[in-house]
Amino acid sequence: MRAIKVYESSLYDFDEDEIVNDMYVKLLLTNSFDEELFIYTYKNEESIDNNTTDEEILNSDNFVIWLKNKLQNMLEDVKYDIQKIIDDSENIHIYRIMMVNDNWFNDLQNNGKRLGIFWSYEKKCG
Repeated sequence: MRAIKVYESSLYDFDEDEIVNDMYVKLLLTNSFDEELFIYTYKNEESIDNNTTDEEILNSDNFVIWLKNKLQNMLEDVKYDIQKIIDDSENIHIYRIMMVNDNWFNDLQNNGKRLGIFWSYEKKCG
């Protein structure tokens, strides 16, 4: 019997315009680090004069178009990277990391303590 998957959809079912839209761009630029990073990148890629202020850039239509294109490309890269890790059986392998103390190998050898004792359980985490 095969399990039924709830909310199953393809990466290519997502409407990119619903993700990269004016509201998202405005929200993204409320973070001063992101704003500075994108303005800096825009100035370099588009050879913008250093006398042009950040405010002028933020208010320009060309910057918004450039930023949306940049975000669209980033979204495509993410979709491609995710698609790459899906194997032939359409499964995605998820790996988990654990932190161990310096004595973990001795505990395994001498006391038979397995690595499972180092797993953490966080109710709201994966």
